[in-house]
This record gives sequence, C-alpha cells and structure tokens, in this order.
Amino acid sequence: GQYSKERLIVLDRAVNGLDLANAADLMISGGGTMNREAALLGVPVYSIFSGKLGSIDAQMERDGRIKFIRDASDANRIKLVRQDKPENDRENITDRVERFVIEQINSFVSEA
Repeated sequence: GQYSKERLIVLDRAVNGLDLANAADLMISGGGTMNREAALLGVPVYSIFSGKLGSIDAQMERDGRIKFIRDASDANRIKLVRQDKPENDRENITDRVERFVIEQINSFVSEA
C-alpha cells in the first residue's frame, strides 16, 4: 500500500528507545524491555513474542497492559488509534525517568 506523510514518519536519525516508545501511538514488537517500558508509559502494546512468558509479561497481560498476538486472527484486536499527547510530554522522558529513579534511591537511602 501507499502511505501518506501524515500516517508515516521515517526518522532521519537514531533516537533513544524510551523517547521513541513514549512518542508512539502504539507499539507492536517481538517483546522485551521496550514493550514493558512502553506499557508502563501508558502506550498500547501488542507483542508478537511467541516464547514462554516470564512472570512480569504474564502479569502485564493480566493487567491489560500488553496484548499478545498469538495467531493471525489476534491481529484484528490491534486498535490503530492516535494518542493525544501534548508535545512537551514527548520530550525529555529520559530526564524525567532519571529524576524519578534518583528520588526513589534517595528516599530509600534516607530511610535506612
């Protein structure tokens, strides 16, 4: 099929995976860390991973955070919906995550 420029973006440089996941309307991937990160950021995730699920992925599936595409008929479950995200949410996600992690570490250390 043909794609219009409004429906497809081809990046001209590499970007940080977390920023890419955060900016995405949805993610379809073979699984792993990027799926989990995108799911935790609230991005709809569809995984085509076909191996044995780890406990985190199984829990994320139960929670509805990740939907697994296990056969061709499951592809009908993919909802192509544009996510309405303010432009400023698409920027500096790595900085926000880093600050959050540092705050959590500092909180833990100060309680010890």
